[in-house]
Amino acid sequence: MELFSVGKSTVREAVRSLSYIGMLVPIRGVGSYVSSLPAASCIGECLTLAADFGRA
Repeated sequence: MELFSVGKSTVREAVRSLSYIGMLVPIRGVGSYVSSLPAASCIGECLTLAADFGRA
């Protein structure tokens, strides 16, 4: 968080958003893991997510 100068809530929202589009798989009490989806299959969602964060 210090590296990017963001707060816990920003990181939490990013993890939630990446989980929603299927890029992360959260496992309660264990952690979050990058999914096995090919990167090309979610490039549109990634770009939309980046644009949304840019407007915030």
